[in-house]
Amino acid sequence: MLAVTIAALALLHFAETLIWAVPLYVREIIPSMRDSYYYVLESYTTLGEGNVTLPDRWRLLGPIIAMSGLFTFGWTGSVLVSIMTDFGKFDKLQARRERLEEDKGEPEGRPPR
Repeated sequence: MLAVTIAALALLHFAETLIWAVPLYVREIIPSMRDSYYYVLESYTTLGEGNVTLPDRWRLLGPIIAMSGLFTFGWTGSVLVSIMTDFGKFDKLQARRERLEEDKGEPEGRPPR
């Protein structure tokens, strides 16, 4: 279950970066898809200064992409914390149930553990 969730969240990040890269390429803001995707990945969580740059009139897209990436990573982190909390609660409940079943199976006259 956890592995599936992590894979789904990784696909979410892949999809979001692709959603940013495709319009940059299609509108010819960055001439190649490879460079466009590289720029987006570079800017996704920080404002990266690399060898691929945007034209001056589009330069504010970099910080917008960075804010988008930081928000998405923050959301991903909170989802993983929530899932791990639920796993912990489930594990505790399961241990309690097993203890109750053991106690019911004890012969009478013998004190429970």
